Amino acid sequence: MRARVGNGGVPLGVAAVLIALAIGAIDARMGEEWGIGTFFVIHAVATVALLGAGFVATTGHDRPYGAASALLVSGLLVSIGVFTTAAAQAGDGGAGWVAVVALAFAASAAAVASKTRSPACAFLAAVGVAIAAVAAVDQAFDPDGIDAFRWTAVALAALFTLGAVALRDSRMSAQLVNAAGVAVFLLAGSLPGELFAAGFGDFYVQPDIPNGWSIASFVGGAGLLVYAIARRASPPAYLGAFTLVCFVTDTVDGTDFDPTLGGWPVVLIGLAVAATAFALLRPLESPPGG
Repeated sequence: MRARVGNGGVPLGVAAVLIALAIGAIDARMGEEWGIGTFFVIHAVATVALLGAGFVATTGHDRPYGAASALLVSGLLVSIGVFTTAAAQAGDGGAGWVAVVALAFAASAAAVASKTRSPACAFLAAVGVAIAAVAAVDQAFDPDGIDAFRWTAVALAALFTLGAVALRDSRMSAQLVNAAGVAVFLLAGSLPGELFAAGFGDFYVQPDIPNGWSIASFVGGAGLLVYAIARRASPPAYLGAFTLVCFVTDTVDGTDFDPTLGGWPVVLIGLAVAATAFALLRPLESPPGG
């Protein structure tokens, strides 16, 4: 079994995904019919089976491939049901409840990532931390506006970036960059979202959003693209591109919109000229393999 899984084991990987989907469908269909205890047992058994098979599949390998990753990720996703049913016994929902469940999930994903050296599990751990942080802010401060969550996104992006730098020689580093990219994208996405909500799609009637958020979005998106170009990494490229699209959407400022080339257009052109000059002044480098 180990050899087959380690060499790909596509059918077993597909089976793991289908099991996770089936359990999700059961949750949706029978949520009002079955008790919490029943769901706890179903999720617990599936979690143990999927993660156990994933651990077996990674034995003797530097990191999980193919079916092994599918087993581990599916097992972790199913484990969310274990945490939610257990937490439901102690509370009735709310932001604090979400924070506890997310932290438990993040700790489990981090433990699996540490044991198996799975980058995908490391990414799930980072996502769990992000969800827990947002829920904790909501629970602790009950903010009226969205700025508190934007600050949380900035803090998470900085935290994940520092982690990526600290682990730059590890495969986990790229996943922390991806997690930072998700935080930056959520920050940037909140800007046009607020504009649409206020103006119903009319960019000329919109709230004044501080330029600091636009700057943070631009720096984050540009940083993701630089990393993607340097490392030839696809996920940061997509996240950076989407982030910068949101940034451009936000460059129409305020209710007193004045069509002018001043401001961001001039800044962006100036940065483009500087980058071009820097590239031309550097000695030519041969492409890899050339």
